[in-house]
Amino acid sequence: PEHNVECSAVVACFTRTTKKKVVSVKRIQNVRLWRMYADQRELVMGKTCNNGKANEHFLWHGSSTSSAGKGAADIIKKSGFESQFSNCAPAGIWLSTNSVYSAGGYAEKCPEGSLLFLVRTTLGYISVDDGSGRRPKKIGLEFADSHHCGASSTGHKRVDDQEGGGGDNRYVVYNNHQLYPAYIVTFK
Repeated sequence: PEHNVECSAVVACFTRTTKKKVVSVKRIQNVRLWRMYADQRELVMGKTCNNGKANEHFLWHGSSTSSAGKGAADIIKKSGFESQFSNCAPAGIWLSTNSVYSAGGYAEKCPEGSLLFLVRTTLGYISVDDGSGRRPKKIGLEFADSHHCGASSTGHKRVDDQEGGGGDNRYVVYNNHQLYPAYIVTFK
């Protein structure tokens, strides 16, 4: 029963922004990745600019290929995210509040359909892109933990297409361990 409630919540999150049909939802259980995520979340909370807040959210991520020439989904499930493989500017791990955005050209194909990750994300202090294509400048003595592509979310407040009335749905996170691949959703 608990698993059904959990899967229903993931499906509801997915179908909030797309009409695509969910084939399956699988919870990823990787103790090593979870420990790295939990440790990094604590470090983010300990930063002066975060005032003890993790600013944790579930966001979507699609990865269609990997540098190894294999499907990215298996690599992410086993080893986590790797911002060094990003070929976007700014370089980092791109996520979206909107499942249809991540599914549109970013989802890995599989025999059952396509794959997307629902990612537990520590956004921490959100900054805006400074146009350099790199991590935004420091806030005082500390770097921001993420940035919002729409430039309307700052600090610890999300203002995007799902919360607060903003228009953009994309966030970039720079530290691989601020992301935990919580679920993999197969859809058609």
